[in-house]
Amino acid sequence: MTLLAVSLDRSGRVTFANEALLSLLAAQDGELTGLDWYATFAPDAERRDTAAAFHEAMDGGAMPARSVSTLQTPAGGRRTIVWHNVVLRDASRVPVGAASIGEDVTERQRLEVEHGRLVAAVGQASESIVITDTSGAILYVNPAFERTSGYGRDEVAGANPRILRSGHQSSAYYEAMWRRLAAGMSWSGEFVNRRKDGSLYRAETTISPVRDETGDTTSYVAVQRDVTQERAIEAEHERRTRERAQVTAALGRLRADAAPEETAAAVCTEVVALPGVEFASIISFAGPRVAIPLAVESPPGTPLEVGRPLPSSRAAYLFKRAGQGPWAERWQARPEDRRYGRSIAEAGTLVAAYAPLRDGSELLGVLAIGTGDSAEAEQFAERLPAAVEFGAIATVLLAPWLRGRRREADVRAEVERIIASRALAAVFQPIFDLASGAVVGWEALTRFANGVRPDQQLAQAHAVGLGLELEELCVEVALEAADALPDVDWVSINAAPSFIIEVDRLARLLAPGRRPIVLEVTEHAAILDYVEIRAALARLGERVRLSVDDAGAGYASLHHIVELRPHFVKLDRSLVARVDRDPVRQALITGLRYFALISGCELVAEGVETAEELEMLRSLEITLGQGYLLGEPAPATAWRGAPARPVPGGAVRSPGLVARRGGGAKLYSCTSE
Repeated sequence: MTLLAVSLDRSGRVTFANEALLSLLAAQDGELTGLDWYATFAPDAERRDTAAAFHEAMDGGAMPARSVSTLQTPAGGRRTIVWHNVVLRDASRVPVGAASIGEDVTERQRLEVEHGRLVAAVGQASESIVITDTSGAILYVNPAFERTSGYGRDEVAGANPRILRSGHQSSAYYEAMWRRLAAGMSWSGEFVNRRKDGSLYRAETTISPVRDETGDTTSYVAVQRDVTQERAIEAEHERRTRERAQVTAALGRLRADAAPEETAAAVCTEVVALPGVEFASIISFAGPRVAIPLAVESPPGTPLEVGRPLPSSRAAYLFKRAGQGPWAERWQARPEDRRYGRSIAEAGTLVAAYAPLRDGSELLGVLAIGTGDSAEAEQFAERLPAAVEFGAIATVLLAPWLRGRRREADVRAEVERIIASRALAAVFQPIFDLASGAVVGWEALTRFANGVRPDQQLAQAHAVGLGLELEELCVEVALEAADALPDVDWVSINAAPSFIIEVDRLARLLAPGRRPIVLEVTEHAAILDYVEIRAALARLGERVRLSVDDAGAGYASLHHIVELRPHFVKLDRSLVARVDRDPVRQALITGLRYFALISGCELVAEGVETAEELEMLRSLEITLGQGYLLGEPAPATAWRGAPARPVPGGAVRSPGLVARRGGGAKLYSCTSE
């Protein structure tokens, strides 16, 4: 250590400066002598105070044994000097000056400041910092290490960092690290460490040797950054990329032209190929409380079966939740789910995720996936995006069919309601002998309480497999209501060919009555086997006759006439309308009359609405007719008391019956419809 030495006289002028001080101030020997020390070498900010303190010391004869001051060099630099002072006195003990020995502590102060900054930086760093000796014993850890690992510095002092080992990395991994450090090189890598509480974290680590002046390694410093979340994000991205690739590959394997059940099963097969997914099911909603599995891919024991409806409470829960969007949940057997909920739990299901199948605003179903793997259960919600993507695929492929099935379920429920509540009634329209004006028969017509046209309602019922049941009810209601009609007339009942060949069912309905019955087969009803129809009519007996409806509306009715040889053929309204003004219609009806004459049947003109049409039909020798001009459909009770023949002039007036249209030959008009 080089010491500085200076002496000042009583006025503060230099009387001596040693070689070290001269060197520091870049001065020659004797060059400083006589200079005012404070005026020359004290910084402006300190000059007045330090000079005053010196003069006060001289006056008082006492000076601080130690002081610190700043020395300004001729080059403009500043040095911090610690001075050890002594007052110089003459023989009378009067102060004549001062002598000081100084130590330049400028560099030491700088190092102390830097050290303080380094300590603060290490202490506040977000990275964990560990310093060990060459044997690996821990000498120091910073607060970040304590926060990340859960260990306090007192707990790890002197311990080896192997206390953090998780067992997820082999001994060879650590041996390779130590070989590199022993060779004096830094090492970088990643550790899977175990915290004090047992949880794992990943630490991106750099370990470097610390060397002394001779180059020998004295310790190691490790800087670790917790990258657990980053690695989780990377793993999630990789998983999503892999799942997206699976979805893309699945798109290539799924066939748009496959049957709906086959398509749904194929989607479920693709879904269970996802890591951790143990079961998948596509469940269709036939209503807010009706859920039916369309496809199921699951281990044995899962109480899900294709086509078997879920309990209504479970269906209602799924429908409500699916309306709010995708979700995942731990499986808990709800009391209202009863045996079904317990069975799911007993099958080992721990968690499930659901992706709604939605077409616009319409909720068609839900894709359900689940797992019983406890390790997967913790992060099963991460499978939800893939489920949503597969749900979107299923929606595109199955939506038309699911919509149809949903509408079919709605129709079926409505038909079942109609049948259960008998929500229909029968009305009757009279059929007249156009020459005499006498009522010779009645056509039974069905009116549904919901206002749907009978042909539409019956077509819908047949479409959902309930056509025969609804037709049976229509016939039953019509026959019951017909008891109130005058006894002298026959009743015509509309019947589909498929219902006629159900001869046992039809015979059971017709057996109690004595009134003649006419079964009407429409132009629009397809007949696949005429032999079956003829056989069924033969079994029903002579009381039952056949009528072919809508003749002239198409070729089928003519074919029906040829094959079935009916007792009656009805001329469609399309032929009757404006027949009085259209020679072509007149010619067609004339031809059909001749056809009927040869085939042995009788023509009935439908839809007679004007007196002019009526007169033309009479002139064309059409014997029977019905229509709004002659009598509107009404309940059977409204026709009670109607005379068998009209009074002269063609108009009938009797209790409950009034003429509604002015002019023409209105025969019957009923006050109720």
